[in-house]
Amino acid sequence: MAGEQIVRGAEYMERQIGWGKKTDDGIFDLSGRDVKVHQETVTLAQLNAGKTLVPEVGGRTYNVVGFWVKFNGTFTTATDIRLSDTNGTPVDILTIAIAQAGDGVTHALGVGTHTLGTLFANLTASKGIQIRKTGSDAAGGTDIRVGVLYQITT
Repeated sequence: MAGEQIVRGAEYMERQIGWGKKTDDGIFDLSGRDVKVHQETVTLAQLNAGKTLVPEVGGRTYNVVGFWVKFNGTFTTATDIRLSDTNGTPVDILTIAIAQAGDGVTHALGVGTHTLGTLFANLTASKGIQIRKTGSDAAGGTDIRVGVLYQITT
């Protein structure tokens, strides 16, 4: 299953940005590192609490190379929704204004209106990747389907 997700993630990257060199096994070679995929459904309560998607690993650094976010229900009241690292002062990967968090709206590279932050570059060492909101607690939405494509760079 995990290997299949890596292959699907690599194929997603090829369709979205045509970047990288595909090897025979379907995994992109991005500076000699495999692209890994994490995907899950995050509830409204988990979003409001801040949900870690990829856990912290001591001595390791993540580099996000792709993402997708799909909203189930229309989210309101928060300022925005972000993919970030788990540092005390988070490094943002993606920021989606709450006005862009409508029912069925999808965000990915080249899809949707959002602000890109630290993509294709190392995040804070020994920190994970999370989805979080800023401002007031989010309301209205049911859940968010989120996927992160990343490399472990150290």
